Amino acid sequence: METLPQETGAIAADLYIYSMTTILRSPSRGLWLNFLLILLLAACQKDKTVAPARVNAIISAFKFELSDNPSLSEDQQFSISDKSIAGAISPESSRSLVATFITDAKEVSVNGVKQESGKTAVDFSNDVVYKLVSKDGSESSYTVHVNWIYDIPHLYIITEGSAPIMSKTDYVLATYSIDGNGGFEDYSGTTKIRGRGNSTWGMPKKPYRLKLDNAASLFDLPASKNWVLLANYLDGTLMLNSVAMKTGQLLNMPYTNHIIPVDLTINNEYAGSYVLTEQVEVGPNRLPAEAGAMLLELDQNFDEPWEFKSNHYDLPVMLKYPSLASETELEPVKTAFHALEDLVADPGFPANNYTDFIDTGSLVRYFIVHMLTDNEEINHPKSTYMYKPASGKFIMGPIWDFDWAFGFEGTGQYFNTYDMQLFWWNRPEPGTNFFSRFLLDPALRQEFKQQWASFKSTQLAQLLKYVDDYANQVEKSRKADYSVWQTGSGNFRSDVRKLYKWLENRASYIDIYAASL
Repeated sequence: METLPQETGAIAADLYIYSMTTILRSPSRGLWLNFLLILLLAACQKDKTVAPARVNAIISAFKFELSDNPSLSEDQQFSISDKSIAGAISPESSRSLVATFITDAKEVSVNGVKQESGKTAVDFSNDVVYKLVSKDGSESSYTVHVNWIYDIPHLYIITEGSAPIMSKTDYVLATYSIDGNGGFEDYSGTTKIRGRGNSTWGMPKKPYRLKLDNAASLFDLPASKNWVLLANYLDGTLMLNSVAMKTGQLLNMPYTNHIIPVDLTINNEYAGSYVLTEQVEVGPNRLPAEAGAMLLELDQNFDEPWEFKSNHYDLPVMLKYPSLASETELEPVKTAFHALEDLVADPGFPANNYTDFIDTGSLVRYFIVHMLTDNEEINHPKSTYMYKPASGKFIMGPIWDFDWAFGFEGTGQYFNTYDMQLFWWNRPEPGTNFFSRFLLDPALRQEFKQQWASFKSTQLAQLLKYVDDYANQVEKSRKADYSVWQTGSGNFRSDVRKLYKWLENRASYIDIYAASL
């Protein structure tokens, strides 16, 4: 029930007392009562006013101009999203900066200090809250976040006698040192180094494998002896493997690698911009090492000491762990894998107990990563890992190798197409036949739809922000890399925008795909 304003209530009370006295004395009581009702309604309507809605002030533009901030190398335009303002600045710049902003606010302050655009200096070491007061007195606030970008760390390697690194099998003795450039601790030690990779080893910019003499926690990662330096030679953004790994992390995929961009110098010669990451292996601080555990890699290169072709789909299965002494010791591995494959190939699939042998949640997340990145190498298959603990189901992963993804497979160019199907229905390979069969399970299809919807609504924005942040981090390094290798378009920011837009389009394509399941 609506309450009358105080003034209206007083008028109505006085009118009521006077009127009722008059009416009760009048012979025409009914007529007077109707008249009184009309007067009361008129008084209520007259005083029933609605206060105008308050309008919060906004900041429509925010930047740091070189003319006001001599420590900057150029003007820095910041982006505005909702009530957040963000951008990246090199840490060599002073943390006390003068902002230029456009606002319709009557007053702007930071910690009670009045702010004038292009005049007032503020310490941006931490997030800064700008308080706005509009012309009608309403208050609002914006939070400004400066991402202080350090130069990426620099890894220096000196081989014994400055020997060249020529082999994927023979290690060369070396020393290594890390200049953390303020973002990480400096470190040095001794190591062995060799080449690695399959097709990537044949490219001008080589990938490498490090085997430290003593386990070390490089770049704050869990200590280990074995590390990998990825060259990303084909990738003009230098970040496709990084984006894939970030996707796996956002999906909470266990044992997903971390990515640390580094500049690499070998024997006093700059080798380019690389990423350092963990070696996919079973061992301390990596995949759990336990008796009875196994790590398999499905890869058509088929180049490990212990390997076999599967019974039904002719899958190239290679054993990465454990080490064996004889062919007889390979039999339990075959038995474990074929127990799963037999059920997948069974005419009664999926109405059998195949889910007792593989973690379908990990399979769904594996599909999402490969669909979002368009990594079609699952069809061959190549670089497809499966880990099985001593007592438990097969788990898909760790994810690995996204050089030929993001539209590259079959086209030789990144980002030109975003609507490619993951599986090669027109020319099925062993991986196609095996992995696509899981999609015949209605329960797995439903789980895919649910997990994709959750990722799209809650994690995709984080992934796209990661693209922006990572690009800011490696831009200077990418420029140096391009001066040596001349790969990509030569316009780094253009390449990054293409990646960003491609991911958005690819996500929309997966929406359509998921709806069709």
